[in-house]
Amino acid sequence: RSLQFLYFIGGMFRCVRAPLSARARRWNTVDAEEIRKFAKLTPQWWDREGPMKELHRMNPVRINWIRNTVVREKGLGSAAEPLNGITLLDVGCGAGIASEPLARLGAKVLGIDANADAIEVAKERLKNEASDLVDNLSYECCTSEDLANRGAKFDVVTALEIIEHVSSPESFIQSLSALTTEGSMLLMSTINKNLLSWTLGIALAEHLARMVPVGTHDWNKFISPEDLTRKLRPDFIVSDIKGMTPVPQLSLCPQYEWTLSSDPSVNYLLASIRVSSS
Repeated sequence: RSLQFLYFIGGMFRCVRAPLSARARRWNTVDAEEIRKFAKLTPQWWDREGPMKELHRMNPVRINWIRNTVVREKGLGSAAEPLNGITLLDVGCGAGIASEPLARLGAKVLGIDANADAIEVAKERLKNEASDLVDNLSYECCTSEDLANRGAKFDVVTALEIIEHVSSPESFIQSLSALTTEGSMLLMSTINKNLLSWTLGIALAEHLARMVPVGTHDWNKFISPEDLTRKLRPDFIVSDIKGMTPVPQLSLCPQYEWTLSSDPSVNYLLASIRVSSS
């Protein structure tokens, strides 16, 4: 039964190869240790029963929520490709677990990540298993700071399971803000900061059940929805907060599925809209 409470987070961001401008240095939130830690998992990104399996399991919930949120806020249709015409930046894309399904929804997606090896895995998939997405999906090993310094802007920016791995959430949000204009959307998912998240995300998932490598999480970097909302001001207003909860399924073998919920006490999703581009 304890399996229903396991929370696995994945994702990386930032490439440390490119020199940063003076402006980008002020935003520098690169955590080299985090990059090294997740780089070890690169060959197993698309192993659905490997160390990223919880990320794969929760991904349909994240993608459905993103689709529905963008369609609602942007007043889009519900066709087979409801995000057609939307430019979307997936920050910390890893090997493209979220980028691929978002591109299949019609968005023009750019996935960026810190781990050059993960980006190579994503690009190889784009040549082979996901070759049908080549016209609206691309990858680059760079940071959000790099793109901001180029003046890049997007309709939607996603930062999924990322902010809890940066050295400065405030600076990270500043770089994401620079990639948006008034009316753009910033969609995030992360882990709440409370006793329950420590119990389930660290004590249970890492040390007891060993479903996640020890050291994957740092509870001190977790962030509550209230704190994240404060950090997003004044550039963004929060339009939606939802929880992601594992629900046990009736079967001979213990199983569970991630579902959208109104309880953000551990894993949660947050939608915000850019209200000022000054």
